[in-house]
Amino acid sequence: MDTVDFVPLDGPDEIGDRDTPEEGGEAPCRVRRQWTAEALRAHLRRGEHAWREGDTLTFAVEAHADRMVLAGGLQLPLSPVRGTALWVATVRVPDIEAALVSYHFVPQGTNNPSEPAVWRGPEALPPPRRSSPLRGHVSTDTLRSRFLGAPREVTVYAPPGVDRSGADGVVYMGDGESIGELAPIVDWLVDAGRLPRVLLVGVHSAMDGGEEGPPGAGRALEYLHDFGEAFGGDDSRFQAHRHFFAEELVAWAEARWKTPRRRAKRAVFGISNAGAMAIQQGLRHPDRFARVIAFSPAGHVPEKIRARRRRHVPSFLLSAGRLEPSILRTAREWKVLLEGGGFPVRLEEPVAGHDAASWTAQLGPALEWAFRE
Repeated sequence: MDTVDFVPLDGPDEIGDRDTPEEGGEAPCRVRRQWTAEALRAHLRRGEHAWREGDTLTFAVEAHADRMVLAGGLQLPLSPVRGTALWVATVRVPDIEAALVSYHFVPQGTNNPSEPAVWRGPEALPPPRRSSPLRGHVSTDTLRSRFLGAPREVTVYAPPGVDRSGADGVVYMGDGESIGELAPIVDWLVDAGRLPRVLLVGVHSAMDGGEEGPPGAGRALEYLHDFGEAFGGDDSRFQAHRHFFAEELVAWAEARWKTPRRRAKRAVFGISNAGAMAIQQGLRHPDRFARVIAFSPAGHVPEKIRARRRRHVPSFLLSAGRLEPSILRTAREWKVLLEGGGFPVRLEEPVAGHDAASWTAQLGPALEWAFRE
């Protein structure tokens, strides 16, 4: 007798259902496996909310809720076990030995998610080393911009000694509000001699969509080249932000922090929508940035790159997880387009989803790639 009432899958990153893991081939999929309450509770009593069997991961929690969602690197509705407060989902994970999946459980209609956790396979990227306490420092300033027509906050991580003698390298990035999380990783790498004294300069993302888009769409309007057109507008917000980023932000950092003026010592970095922004900055301002790092780049890939007579050719490091199928397709399309345009491109495909645990694990190797020369 069936005990699990499977909740239909939905969303743009549909991974599909299979009755057995073998049917899924090399793609991730949900396995329509029946579980008994006794079997699930045996794992929960051992403190296991995620466990591996063969090439599948099962996630389970016991909590009273009308609906429960698995969030993190995999984003799926959990299915209820009839007559209990148990919720469960089993997922086939390709190359599970190398998988890295952060997760937490979110009961819908409440603000009471579970504490985040991470499941790592034995061959997965290890968690990054972090300085504690921070040897450098983090600060936030407000820039007035003629391009944006409004002030914008910028957060900077500076390694020790940079105030006096200037930085050896600089990473310009979107979503600058995340620098507080990234700074201890870079701080440790600099202190360990794995990186030169690299500065992080991050522009905070916008939220207000204004007249061009829905509430909260400001980030997408500024980071994605064609997002405004989807709402009957144009790319004016994108163009304003790209000029602010490449011109005003860079000039301010050079004046305030003595950041390098040589393009070989500059990189541009972003994640998700900001990853798409980083790619566009590299393409549109190759004289400014020698390295482009884009993790899980979102948005649409243009059909072609505008032909330009180029003196400078930036190198691109792209990364997209095998558990985020639509983003992986986008990254592969970018690779083909960029290679066709004569740009050096490297694409990493970790066994992970749209997952901060994966991004932070990849940050150190990516920065070492950018500043190895």
